[in-house]
This record gives sequence, C-alpha cells and structure tokens, in this order.
Amino acid sequence: MIPINETSSPPPVSAISETFIAPSKKSQQEILSALLALDTDSSAKQRLSVRLSGKQFIIARKRLIPNPFARSIFGVVNEASTGSIIDYSFSVNPAVRIIFSLWFGMMTAVLIAGLGAIMTSGITQWRLELVGLAVVFLAVALGVVALCLLASRKGEKGLEAKLHSIIGDTTMNIAVSDEVASPKVIESIKIS
Repeated sequence: MIPINETSSPPPVSAISETFIAPSKKSQQEILSALLALDTDSSAKQRLSVRLSGKQFIIARKRLIPNPFARSIFGVVNEASTGSIIDYSFSVNPAVRIIFSLWFGMMTAVLIAGLGAIMTSGITQWRLELVGLAVVFLAVALGVVALCLLASRKGEKGLEAKLHSIIGDTTMNIAVSDEVASPKVIESIKIS
C-alpha cells in the first residue's frame, strides 16, 4: 500500500490506522536522540510533543484548542542489520477511546432499554423522549468524532513528514496489517 500523498484520495478515517514500516540507515540511538531533541525544539513551526519509553515513542501536536480525537503517531524503533526499522501507526489516545466507548455503550444501553420498554409496555411520551434523546446524543457524538478526525488529517501529514525527516531518506514505506508486522517480517525488510 502506498502512503497517503497529495494526489491520492485519503483512506477512511478511523481511530487506528494500518501499521507503516519505514527502514532507515540511521541507528536506533540516533533516531531516538533526534526524536527527543524534537520535543525541546522551540524553533519548529509545529509545536510537537514527543514521549519516549525505551525504544517506543509517541509524537503528538500541541494545540491551542485541544482536539481529543486527533490521532498521534505511536511507534517503535527496532535495530536492523543495516540501521533500524521504524514501525508506526496513527492512533487516538487510548484513554479517549476507552472513555468514548464507555459513553457510547451507556447511550446505546439507554436506547435499547427505551425501545424494549416501548415494545413490552406500549408507547408513552416519556419513553419516546428517552429514545429520541439517546438517538440525538449518539448521532451528535458520532458527528463530532468524525469532524475531529477529519480535522486532524492535515496535522497527521505534518507529523509523518517530521518523522520522515528524522528517519532520513527512506526508499520504502510499507503499510501492513498488525498480523503481518511480526519481528521476522520486519527483520527481513532490506534497506536499499
């Protein structure tokens, strides 16, 4: 799969993207040091936040108006025989996904309970209001999430460009599913 570029139509937006694999001739330590320096760079046009934990990293944009559903880059830098391999994907913060899933589940339960009460006991104004309110809450929430994800698309391209500037000139950028991204497959990728 070819990475997103200006001429292709963007893929559907979801909470988590496919996994991208980018080889680099730089060592693991060089890349991690450059990522850490990126967090403290005040001259950058985009204000970025970088968190490192061992060989794992998260790159996110700092915003004046926060977008909790904006996807960040979650990745890992693995050593390879000819440099390193960066395995990354775009994802919404896990805490935001959990909270939204719980809220969505509660609203769905209210909707199902209201519909169940209507089917078993008949229609009343209170039950119709309950079902209507749950439907409106669910529709508005899905709309807001979709708009936030679409609004973050431009920022994702900037994050990915910044990551690629740190990695160096990569001749190959492969998108794979999580099942395929095993250590054996990652190690078998050769850098041109």
